[in-house]
Amino acid sequence: MNTVDSSKSITNSMTLAVAAEDNLINVDYTTIPGNQPYRYYNWIGIWEGTQVLWDACPQNYIFVENNNPSDALPVYESRAPNMNYIVGYGTGIIGDHHCNEPDDSKPKSKTTVKKNSDKSRDEPVINRGSVCATMQIDAKGKSSNLLATSVRVLSTSNSVLILQYQTPAGNVPKSNGNWVGIWPGSTVSYDGKNNLYKEDVRSDFSEGQLSIENFPITVSTTYTVAYATGPKWSDIASTFTFTSAAY
Repeated sequence: MNTVDSSKSITNSMTLAVAAEDNLINVDYTTIPGNQPYRYYNWIGIWEGTQVLWDACPQNYIFVENNNPSDALPVYESRAPNMNYIVGYGTGIIGDHHCNEPDDSKPKSKTTVKKNSDKSRDEPVINRGSVCATMQIDAKGKSSNLLATSVRVLSTSNSVLILQYQTPAGNVPKSNGNWVGIWPGSTVSYDGKNNLYKEDVRSDFSEGQLSIENFPITVSTTYTVAYATGPKWSDIASTFTFTSAAY
């Protein structure tokens, strides 16, 4: 096995910055290259406490309403004093790009922040399992503990890759449809085009290692590995670009 030098590789992951002032909570985000937050129904949610409640609706959520790779949005206008919160950035929705049927899992907004002001499309149901990055806000309004999904290649042979991944605490990759994929070159596609390999993450743990076997690796060739926090191609949350060894 050949160790992959991370200093010569490129890692892309989400970043979040959260600011609280009086009753308002604002979120600054930067997504990974190629993602189009509006097109792919990215959303930002907020829960009370210090951990995402994966089986519970957010206190409030909003859809990102543009395709800018970076932006700042007000997420919550009813922040309570002496209350801890956690913000989560989600990569996608459940089902197709519409949802007209009533759904009890959709949160009831407790804020005047608009969840979806774009009336040209129906509001779908968020995929709570697609949260790819989180950040906490303590009772004093200070933010800390950014935890963003990441993936990297630790080592390779001529047919095996050993990967290390990390996702937000409490995520169960196997249940939430997480997967890894490989593309040639330094970019990935959000529709599956040119994908060389795709495999579901069959782990119950939010972080760990996994092995991709029987994948033919060409010497001195650049590949990009992607980690997705939901079942769709557009749920890609982190990428790692590396060049294979010259055996």
